[in-house]
Amino acid sequence: PPMPEAMRNDLSGLEKQAEFQPFRPKVKIKDGDKVLRRFDGTEAIITQPDYFDILKYKWLSGHKNTALTEPMSVVLTRSRAKTYFGDLPPAQMIGKTVIYNDSLMVRVTGILQDWNKNSDFNFSDFISFSTIKSSFLKHQFPQDKWDMMTGVQELVKLPVGVKPSQIDAQFPSFVKKYFGVNPNTHAQLQPFTGIHFHKEYGGNGNKADLRVLYILSAVALFILLIAAINFINLSTAQSIQRTKDIGILKVLGSGKITILFQFLTETFILALMAVTIALIAIKPLLNLFAAYIPQGVQFHFTDYTNWIFLAGIAIFTTLLAGFYPARLLTAFKPVSSLKGKVSERADNKAYLRKSLIIFQFTISLLFIIGTLTIGNQISYMQNKDLGIKTNNIITLRMVFSNQPGKAKVLAEQVKQLPGVEEVITEGLPPVSGGHMGDPIRLHGPLDWSMDSYTYPGDEHFVPFYHMKIVAGRNLLHSDSAREYLINETAAKALGFRDPKDAVGKLLLWGPRSKGYPIAGVVADFYQTSFYQQIIPCVILNVPERQMGVALKLTPAEFQKGDLPLLINRIAKEWKKVYPEEPFDYSFLGDSIEKMYESEQQTAWLMRTATLITIFISCMGLFGLAMFTTERRTKEISIRKVMGASVADILTMLNREVVVLIAISLLLASPIAWFFIHQWLQNFAYHTSLSLWVFILAGAGAMLIALATISFRTIRSATANPVEGLRNE
Repeated sequence: PPMPEAMRNDLSGLEKQAEFQPFRPKVKIKDGDKVLRRFDGTEAIITQPDYFDILKYKWLSGHKNTALTEPMSVVLTRSRAKTYFGDLPPAQMIGKTVIYNDSLMVRVTGILQDWNKNSDFNFSDFISFSTIKSSFLKHQFPQDKWDMMTGVQELVKLPVGVKPSQIDAQFPSFVKKYFGVNPNTHAQLQPFTGIHFHKEYGGNGNKADLRVLYILSAVALFILLIAAINFINLSTAQSIQRTKDIGILKVLGSGKITILFQFLTETFILALMAVTIALIAIKPLLNLFAAYIPQGVQFHFTDYTNWIFLAGIAIFTTLLAGFYPARLLTAFKPVSSLKGKVSERADNKAYLRKSLIIFQFTISLLFIIGTLTIGNQISYMQNKDLGIKTNNIITLRMVFSNQPGKAKVLAEQVKQLPGVEEVITEGLPPVSGGHMGDPIRLHGPLDWSMDSYTYPGDEHFVPFYHMKIVAGRNLLHSDSAREYLINETAAKALGFRDPKDAVGKLLLWGPRSKGYPIAGVVADFYQTSFYQQIIPCVILNVPERQMGVALKLTPAEFQKGDLPLLINRIAKEWKKVYPEEPFDYSFLGDSIEKMYESEQQTAWLMRTATLITIFISCMGLFGLAMFTTERRTKEISIRKVMGASVADILTMLNREVVVLIAISLLLASPIAWFFIHQWLQNFAYHTSLSLWVFILAGAGAMLIALATISFRTIRSATANPVEGLRNE
């Protein structure tokens, strides 16, 4: 929290600065002693006047230079003000009172026009920053503690001509001055334009996953390419059937440009028909895949940019799929065409068709290998021992209040319910999407500290989650922090090779200046998703931070199937302790699963893309097999008359496909290895890239391709040779 003010004093080249503290308070609107309205979880921030110089809003009432200068003042968006006070004109809302968290009374000093576009900054209540020092918020968001994180964020506007690198160059000395010599601490400016795709930037709302967007775009492009390749292959393979048409057109005076335009027009009509079918299919498909698509995503028929995009796609597809076949057809000579002969140039396009088939199956193999690897990584994350037990555990959300002892009361009441085996109070569960963080260091002359996760909990915390103690002992019963537990990573980071050597050493934790002994060391356990490495952590009994409750159901109760009844009983106990707080619970196992929601969606995308690409590739392969066998009917009949067996004919017809897929596998393997290796590096803990994945992908593609063409070639191989030679 003190960092923004220190930046104003120590850094040069900043035009504007505005820190803001995210805040989700409960809201009351009163008329005298009567409560008119209540609201939970308001999207508010505590910020400074310069915030509105950096992010431009339209002011309906009040002024940006004065609205947030005084303590106990708030600026509201028009929609939020209407929710609080009804349909009053903005000017009449000035001076109204809003009560946050029961006792923070603030006065409305400005009304803003709402954003009319999507934004990560959908804040509705803007409380003056000076309110922190003038209210109980100074305890929740202390402004003078360098060793405490409150989630405060900083917007910086640079003058014209000043580059971010010029500011970043000043940070090393700044960090050394205020944070000491700590190799784990650094600072740098981040571009505001990246906030939507980077969770670490902060902001508000659900973040989009850039990798999923890239995968979607790649899938769309590759599917279009494979479909275009099918069109090129079939068009060139069947070109001989149109030679007489072309000959007649040329004899009648048509030039190459005219014929080229005719064939491109035919392709364009096909593309337009495909676009029409796609438009009809959009709504049903969006409904079918609703579980994987964010709410609000739809095709806007009235948006002209969508129609420009579709027209561009149709033209692009026409040129991609139709230009080469059209150019090839226009190259036929009139006399030869009328005789049914094909130029040597056109007849030798088998090499092109083979190359395009190799490309198709290379793409298909990339998707197959990617799907197998992603599925393998998800299985690894789901089955990996986390270092804790999560079976049958329900967590109740933390309630930030001035009475942390309420969590103990709730825990005691829930413990009496039948079907509940064990109950503890805690800060956050061991595996969580967010953590409390505090610096730690050994007692002594060292002037640096290291970041750590803090797990508030008493002596029941470790056995509740079945953590393993590798050195020392568990915490003893006490009413406050008198000793600490650390994990193996913390012991190593503090300089102890053997965890036993850390036991008994004095440790300084967070804002406490007095050292307490390390009672024991627990085995490392996974703290967040597999993207992050395990970092040092401390387990200690801090009652004021133990505002969450976790309970373990008996196995029999968990298997009964009457969980809703037990949840209702827990909800009733919750309402007795927190009558104004909404009841919110989750199974710990489900919460951990949600951490990999993006990977699950990626896996689904890859599976879907794999099926589509294989299907389209096989359609093209089947068409070519049908065309090839028809052209080789007489050859097959002669071979059978000369004594060739069905197996010999199948081997002859299928050999080429086996060779093409083998070449595809050789090409796809290094490309797949490179991209999948890069993807796996995003995880701190991941599975290895095994050889069996490539072998299985190649064998699968081979079987699919052989099954596709064999459906047609078996028919030709078993046909009566007399039928193929009757016209000879």
